Amino acid sequence: MEPSTYQKILIAAKKVFFQKGYHGTRTRDIAAEAQVNLAMLNYHFKSKEQLFELIMMEALNSFVTIIKDILNDPDTDFETKLTSIITEYINKFSKEPQLPPFVIAQLSKSPDHLFKVLRQSNSFAESVFLQQYQQGVANGMYRPVNMVHLLMNIGGLVVFPFLISPALKVMAAIPDEAMNAIMEERKILIFNWIKQMIIK
Repeated sequence: MEPSTYQKILIAAKKVFFQKGYHGTRTRDIAAEAQVNLAMLNYHFKSKEQLFELIMMEALNSFVTIIKDILNDPDTDFETKLTSIITEYINKFSKEPQLPPFVIAQLSKSPDHLFKVLRQSNSFAESVFLQQYQQGVANGMYRPVNMVHLLMNIGGLVVFPFLISPALKVMAAIPDEAMNAIMEERKILIFNWIKQMIIK
């Protein structure tokens, strides 16, 4: 089924905003990418600001919803959840490598957007994932590590390679296929590094 004009504009806006950012994007750029005239774009969206807000919130939601179900799955243990979180994020960013730099750049300018998304999600503090970790600490399986450090380590180990991969590809002459293979290897490596951090 062909996407509607509204959907075509959203798809185009996402592509252009990811490439050029808010200030580098003009509505006529989005209209050209969507192959619609400017009047049609203005009919569906009253301003560039409205379009950007929609794209920004969609991007942030994709960051959060990737792991929402994983965190609260009652049928998987903590380490299975940890593996799934790492795998799902790497899979997502491999398909959309422009997503991490876009979100991080915008969050530094307007962190309130993230708060809006998080308020609509289940609290991490109440997740099954955290409860399982705390139970593992109580049972002597895991070290009592501040969960903020755990989250920062997972985030840094997963996201940072995507931020610097364009430079790495040039500096080390790494083709796309080799970089994809490296990111596949990282799924196992990150899990092992995090395990070393928390397992006694």
